[in-house]
Amino acid sequence: MNSSFLKQTENEIVKASLEYLQARNIPAIRMNVGAVRFVDKDGGGRNFVRFGTRGMSDILGILPDGRALAVECKTVNGKLSDFQNEFLNAIRRNNGIAIVARSVDDVELGLKEAGF
Repeated sequence: MNSSFLKQTENEIVKASLEYLQARNIPAIRMNVGAVRFVDKDGGGRNFVRFGTRGMSDILGILPDGRALAVECKTVNGKLSDFQNEFLNAIRRNNGIAIVARSVDDVELGLKEAGF
């Protein structure tokens, strides 16, 4: 394993994975999950706007055969949360392909193992 692989950030892995999927003509998008607090223009209410679902993968796509693709990108030492594990398992239970990618090579291998 080369040292540049060890230094990849999650964002670099997401970007490389999206570029790889685009080159393979697999439609995929970057998902963002979280919440933003805002104050209304009168300064009164403080509200949260939530987006995404807790545990949703970094990348969601559709494979040529119509199955769902979920790619959770992690650094070499990154760990899946319980919510992320649950999301990936839900994809698998529903005949989708779920990949934990610590590099774009993991995306390539996961697709190859799935027959793509």
